Amino acid sequence: TWNWILHADQLNINNWNFQKIRQRFILTNLWYATNGAEWTSSSSFMSMDDECNWHGPAKNSDITMGVAACDKAGYVTDLYMENLNMSGDLPQALGYLLFVKKINLSSNHIKGDIPKLLTKLTNLEELDLSDNFLSGIIPQNIGNLDELSMLRLDNNALYGSIPSSMGQLTALTDLRLNHNFLRGTVPESFGNLAALENMELQNNELSGTIPYACSKMLSLRNITLRHNDFTGGMDAFCSENLVYFDSDCAFPAVFSYTLCHCCTHCCNDESNTCDLQD
Repeated sequence: TWNWILHADQLNINNWNFQKIRQRFILTNLWYATNGAEWTSSSSFMSMDDECNWHGPAKNSDITMGVAACDKAGYVTDLYMENLNMSGDLPQALGYLLFVKKINLSSNHIKGDIPKLLTKLTNLEELDLSDNFLSGIIPQNIGNLDELSMLRLDNNALYGSIPSSMGQLTALTDLRLNHNFLRGTVPESFGNLAALENMELQNNELSGTIPYACSKMLSLRNITLRHNDFTGGMDAFCSENLVYFDSDCAFPAVFSYTLCHCCTHCCNDESNTCDLQD
């Protein structure tokens, strides 16, 4: 990365401050780490332009890919790189894009762990790493991202438990952790997620009972809990705002069976079906 910046990069950075130089290093590091030469859209990455111009139209779309937005000082705020054929591991250096507010790296072939340093991005409002091949655990300090309104880690190969610090994400409205290998229980701290409207936890290996503290999650409109190993009642989630709610409440169930008086759909883990409830 430094070799390119020092020897191949022809942009004059002599008068730049440290933050701008570091930002260019981080984005160059991302290009190398995720096999940028194989991306379906180059997004002008590695050009001699200021990195705020490292963007371009998506294939067959007018969506801006790459560095989608910078602030007036020239710092990256939006990084949009969905379905770009990215592969490899995400570099820890991403955690130093200190001004970024939105990151979307979904629908790629990224593997490895979620970088722990991402939890230092305290200005982050949206993080979408869904539909990749990420493994490992969810960083324990994920709760540091207290400006997050959307967190999507679904359709990966994450394992371990849901960190209790996730209950510190009080601005969160959309949470999707479905289709992973997560185990353990729903943290009692989830009761603090009063703004949460959409929660998708289906197709994991979660177990235990739902904490009573979840009865404080009154903004929930959509809940999907099917195909887990929960037991006991689900009524802590019952509220007048619910539009859709499914769980493994269809009888007979092979692995687990839950009681749910407000579920709109009851699912059966044997037949892999969900029936509309009266």
